[in-house]
Amino acid sequence: MGVIVSTATAAVIFAGSSLDVVLTGLGLILPPFTILTITFMTFQLRNREKVVPARLNVKVPSLVVVILLAVFLATIATGYGTPEPPSVVTETIEPKPASSALGPGSYENMTLNLTGSLLVDAGQTIAIRNSIVTMKLSTPKSVGVWVARGGTLVLDNVTLASDPSSNLYTFEVMGSASILASSISGVWGDRQRVNLDGGIELYSSNVIVDRTRITGAVTNGILISNAAPTVANSTIEGAGDDAIEMHNSSARITGNTIDSCGWAMVIEDGSSPLVQGNLFHANRHGIAIDSSDPVIELNRFDANSNYAIRYDETSHPVLRGNVYTLNEKNVVSEDSTALLEICGLSTVGLAIFSLLLLFWIYKEGLRKEQLRREFGTVPPYRP
Repeated sequence: MGVIVSTATAAVIFAGSSLDVVLTGLGLILPPFTILTITFMTFQLRNREKVVPARLNVKVPSLVVVILLAVFLATIATGYGTPEPPSVVTETIEPKPASSALGPGSYENMTLNLTGSLLVDAGQTIAIRNSIVTMKLSTPKSVGVWVARGGTLVLDNVTLASDPSSNLYTFEVMGSASILASSISGVWGDRQRVNLDGGIELYSSNVIVDRTRITGAVTNGILISNAAPTVANSTIEGAGDDAIEMHNSSARITGNTIDSCGWAMVIEDGSSPLVQGNLFHANRHGIAIDSSDPVIELNRFDANSNYAIRYDETSHPVLRGNVYTLNEKNVVSEDSTALLEICGLSTVGLAIFSLLLLFWIYKEGLRKEQLRREFGTVPPYRP
């Protein structure tokens, strides 16, 4: 009965989950249900002499209880619902443009109206300084910035925007980039698919964003995946989703201001960035951490809704020296290990109680046998 009930319960709770998750859930649910069933049935059978002998054999149920307890403890030891962070996250990169509106070289003190993409191919360098660059789009995503692996882009004191402002351009960096003292707006994002896509997408560690202002992103301000770039002394404001979204990243995020965004920062998929000395102000959510171990220190969290920092049970952030003012909540831990500990202690306690009760039933059986030998019958039990 216990096996049937626990199996059915696990099937309902973990419906649609992978086989290993279902087996883990079964390993947690099966032992207590079955131990309770075995104990109850053995206790009920102890006085039914027509069904069982006077001295009930409790070796088998005792052994089953011990085995079930071992299964339960092994399941606890291997972890419940703790995914291994992926070593590589799937990247969503726009197709490489067929050609570039600018050739390799340096461009200074210019006003550039680009009707095609800004493609920096492998082995090429495009450096733009003290200039205004307008991406002229006929439709959204019709042009974009695309830096190939082995290519180098330098934007130094550049204003980069789209025209019209409703048609947004893509921004993909797989090679090297230095974005310095610039202002960037009009970067594309899809409101229906806000994760792993959109914003200034950085897939390379050889990138620095410094003293730059990123405004009005539809979804992400900056997306970092499988890379460790540096974002420093910059401002990201008004991002519709995440100011900075990280996947499998050990980026350095230092000295920035993140203001009035949907999420100030999302740190996921085994990321371990350094987040230091930033100001997070008036965001709908602060920093959300899932399956990651960031170092978050010496930051100021001011007037953020929902929370300043939230992390799940698979994350182990280092939080030190941060200042929290006027946030709806400061630090929120979605840690389910406490419930797991209660479940574990309860099951261990149930198993010990069951073994003690089975031992008592065994002793009671011995007593009945002795009385039957002496008197030919068993007097009624009087507690």
